[in-house]
Formats: sequence, C-alpha cells, structure tokens
Amino acid sequence: MFGAAGVVIGGGMTAQVDAALGALVRHGFVFRHAQGDRYVPWTLFGQRPRGAYGDYLHVSGPDDCLAARMRTSSQPAPSDVVWCEEGAFLDTVSALLSLPAPDDANAPRLATRRTAALWTPGMPLG
Repeated sequence: MFGAAGVVIGGGMTAQVDAALGALVRHGFVFRHAQGDRYVPWTLFGQRPRGAYGDYLHVSGPDDCLAARMRTSSQPAPSDVVWCEEGAFLDTVSALLSLPAPDDANAPRLATRRTAALWTPGMPLG
C-alpha cells in the first residue's frame, strides 16, 4: 500500500496497514507527507497533540518507522523526548497506540535519548 506521499508501507498486508492507519486517525492523528532524503524522497509524518505533549509517527517504509512522545515546546530539543520506538510499521503503531495517555500515572515523563532519525516540526532539517 502507498501512504499519502507514495511511501510503500504495506507490501502484502494492505488490510492490516489500512486498519492501523484508520486506528491512528480515529485516535486523533493527522498525517502529511514530509521531505525525506536521497534514498527515500518522501515520507509520511503523523502527529497528535496531547496537551503538554505530542505523539509523532514518521514512516519511511514498511520496516523503517519511528514513533515518539515529546513535551510540547516552542524550541523542540532532544531533551523533550520522553518515549521513542523504532521498527516495522505495524509493531511501531501497536506500541504507539498502547502508550498510556500523558496524564496517566504510568505514562513516561522523563527525558530519554532521541534517536537521530526523529524530526519534528520546528526542528532544523539535516
């Protein structure tokens, strides 16, 4: 299956990918295409505001996805990341949708190391 920007994210699992994307949209995610690099010119980027936090999903391919929760900031920085998961699309979406709401007692709140692959709006490219 092709995402909004022509990113191949499903292979032979179109129904599962469609269901996962539908679940993300039902849970408040909004998607747009994002500039990639010389290997993957366009990627799919989703975000969901959660008050003082934001949840993000960056899809470059079926086995190249990154999800994160970050504190909302006017100047995003690596120290704003409180949770991060990388992997295959369906696994990453499952982990993201299983993440407790930010106000839940079990929600992550401490800064974690940001992977270099994570880009969010407001951060410089490159």
